[in-house]
Amino acid sequence: MLKKIWVNNTEDKNKCFSIREEVFTREQGIPHELDIDGSDEEAYLLLLTVNDRPAATGRITACGSGYAIGRLAVLDKYRGRGLGSEAVRCLCGYIFDELGYKVCTVHAQLHAAGFYKRLGFRAVGDIFTEAGIEHITMVKEAQG
Repeated sequence: MLKKIWVNNTEDKNKCFSIREEVFTREQGIPHELDIDGSDEEAYLLLLTVNDRPAATGRITACGSGYAIGRLAVLDKYRGRGLGSEAVRCLCGYIFDELGYKVCTVHAQLHAAGFYKRLGFRAVGDIFTEAGIEHITMVKEAQG
């Protein structure tokens, strides 16, 4: 059973960090200190669990005059089940419905641009490198 949890305690925050450590540091080789960047204290963290086991995470942070989603990570054994899409829908929904903003931004790893495009995002700007990985800024507007 899938649960979506807005993190409000240290135990769940550590589960998010553990997922990110596995995906970003171990799989992608991103240094830990670049992932845990100090923004999590002010961020809205989302944890997805499957049968009460941590499976995916993402966060919302303030950026410029709005909010961005980021640090989207799904553990390998849970990929291909739609958890990433569900997390993005939930994160964007929070930005639109709870925070009242009309645009959701993401710095997408270039290989994931198609994933975000399928979820209604469009690329803006040029490709840039972050943590040694090519990214592109993508935005999605609220409907209605």
